Amino acid sequence: MKKIAKLLVLTLIISMCFPALVNINQSQYNVLPNKAESALNIKSDPAIFIDGNKQLNNTATAGNGTMEFPWILENYTICISSGTPGIRIENTNEYFILRNCRIYDLASDGIQFTNVTNFNLRNCTIYNTTNYGINFEDVRNFNLEQCSVSDCYGIKFDDVSNCNFQNCTIYNTLSDGIYLFYVTNVAINDTVINSCNFGIRVSDSNKVNITHCNIYNSTADGIYITDSHDNVIANNSLCENQNGIFIEDSDRNHLSYNIANNNDYEGIWYTGTTGSYNTTITHNTANQNGQDGFNLIKLHNATITYNTANNNVQLGISLCGTYNSTVSYNTAQNNKWGIWLSSSSSFNIITWNDLQSNSQGCWKEATDCIGNTIENNDCGGGIPGYSLLFLLIGLISVVSLTIARKQRTKQIFS
Repeated sequence: MKKIAKLLVLTLIISMCFPALVNINQSQYNVLPNKAESALNIKSDPAIFIDGNKQLNNTATAGNGTMEFPWILENYTICISSGTPGIRIENTNEYFILRNCRIYDLASDGIQFTNVTNFNLRNCTIYNTTNYGINFEDVRNFNLEQCSVSDCYGIKFDDVSNCNFQNCTIYNTLSDGIYLFYVTNVAINDTVINSCNFGIRVSDSNKVNITHCNIYNSTADGIYITDSHDNVIANNSLCENQNGIFIEDSDRNHLSYNIANNNDYEGIWYTGTTGSYNTTITHNTANQNGQDGFNLIKLHNATITYNTANNNVQLGISLCGTYNSTVSYNTAQNNKWGIWLSSSSSFNIITWNDLQSNSQGCWKEATDCIGNTIENNDCGGGIPGYSLLFLLIGLISVVSLTIARKQRTKQIFS
C-alpha cells in the first residue's frame, strides 16, 4: 500500500513539472529572429516631391512655416531605383528644416531644390547617386550644416545667395567637392573635402568666404577660383593637391593664414589674363611644393606680406608681369631662388624679406624689369640694410689703424 502511495505521488510530481519544461523549450524557440519580419522592419521611404508652400505644409510633421516655428521634415531614408531625385522641393518661400535623412543608391540627385528660400538643411547623409548629392538652383537664405556627401558628383550651387555652409564632409566625388557658379554671399566654413577633382571650384561669383576648411588629395586644385571678386580665403589647409590655391582673372581677393604645403606644383598660384587688381596675400605658408611657393602672374597693386615659402623645388616667390605691388616681410629660404622677377615685372617694392640659404641666389631680376625698388633684404651674412654701414665702419677702422702705425713708426725713428 505504501508503495502504491509513493508511486501516485511521484506520478503527480512528474505531471506537474512536464508542462513547465515544455514552456521553457517554447520560450527558447520564440526568441529566435524571424528573418522575414526583420527585413520588413528596415525603414524605406518613397521619393519626396514638394511644389509650393501648400504641399510643404501637407508634408511637414510640425511647425507653421514661420521663422520662429519652421515646418519640420525629418528622418527619411530613401533608396529608390527610379531616376527621380530623393528629395525634390520647388517654389517655396516659407521657413522649413530638413534634417536627419539618409539618401543613397539613386539614379539622380540626392537632394534637389529649385526656387526655394528660407530653410535649414541639417545632418543629412547622401551617397552613391549618379548625379549630384546636393543640387541647388535659384536658392536663397539658407543654412547647410553637418551633412556628408560622397560617391557622387558632389555639391552644386547655381544662382545661389546668402548661404552659410559649415561642418560638412565631402569625399570620393566623381567631380568637384563643391561647385559654385554665379553665387553671392556664400560662406563655407569648417568643412573637410577629400579625394575630389577640384576641392572647391568658384566661377563668376562674388563675396565668397572660404575659411577653416581642410582640403586634400584633390586630383586638380584644392581651391580654384576664376572671374570672381571680393572673396576671402583664410585659415584653410590645402595639402597634397595639384595646386593648393589657383585663382585667375579675379580682383580684390584676400588670402590670409592659409597653409598650402606639399602640393604637386604651386602652393598658391594667382594669375590674370589681362591682370588681377588689388589683391592682398598675407600670412600664408607655402612650403615643400613641387614648383614654387607663390607663383604670382600679372598682379597689379597687390600686397604680398608676411608669407613663408621655404623648401620649394623651384622658387619661393615668383613675380611674372606684376606691377606696382609691395612684397615685404616675407620669408623664402631653401629654394633655388628666394624671389624671381620676370616678364617685365616693374615698379614693385621688394623690401625687408628674409631670403637666406637659397641654392642659386637671394633674388633675381630679369633685364626687362624696370623701376623696382629692391633693398634691405636679408640674403645672409649680415643684417639687411646695415652691410654697407658696417663695411664703411670697417674701412675707416683699417685706415685709422694704418695711419696710427705710420705715426708710431716715425716717432720711433725720429
